[in-house]
Amino acid sequence: MPEALSSGEVAKEVQEHLKHAAHNDPLSREMRLVVVAEAILLSIITIATAWVGYQAALYQTESRNVSTEATNTRAAGGRALATAEATRSIDASAFNTWATAYVLRNQDAMQVAARRFRADYKVAFGAWIATRPIVNPSAPAGPSYMPQYQQPGKVVWQQDTKEATRLSLLAAWNGHVADHYVRITVVLAAALFLAAISRQFKYRRVRFSVDIIGLIVLGYGAYLMFLLPAIT
Repeated sequence: MPEALSSGEVAKEVQEHLKHAAHNDPLSREMRLVVVAEAILLSIITIATAWVGYQAALYQTESRNVSTEATNTRAAGGRALATAEATRSIDASAFNTWATAYVLRNQDAMQVAARRFRADYKVAFGAWIATRPIVNPSAPAGPSYMPQYQQPGKVVWQQDTKEATRLSLLAAWNGHVADHYVRITVVLAAALFLAAISRQFKYRRVRFSVDIIGLIVLGYGAYLMFLLPAIT
């Protein structure tokens, strides 16, 4: 009969077996750490990709909203300018009526025409009369050329045009930031692909190399994210 092994020899054999098994086991302590690190890396990339996509969507929405606001503001300014031009035409017509009555020396018609002047136009008309335009060749051509002649609609148009230009630039900037966030999603997608495909390689060095490359790509994506403003 074969000789039985002593307890010491059995313990030694078990230790050798466990050591051998740990060496051949693909999920040894070292590999388990690698798997956990890869899972963390995948989680980080997934969260970063979702956040970047969210920021891109926010900036795209903001760009559209601001662009719409710019269009509405420009349209409002255009309406104000049209009103100002219409008012100027009304003032010119009223002045022509007064001037015709003056040429005809019809005092009653002159008074009727003057009463029809707008309140703001009466101020400019009085200032123009004070320049003695009949005998003063250097006098302005009419009340509408006086500094006192104000066109609130034209002022509104200038302000709205300036604001619409600012909003248009802001909308373009928001769209530019959104495009950059979309480009970062491409970088993070590459990092995600590398982190996922690394598990397919049996050789540790190859697997580690792919993981490191994925980590570097993630770092580059994080650097690009750091350069961009975020909507909170």
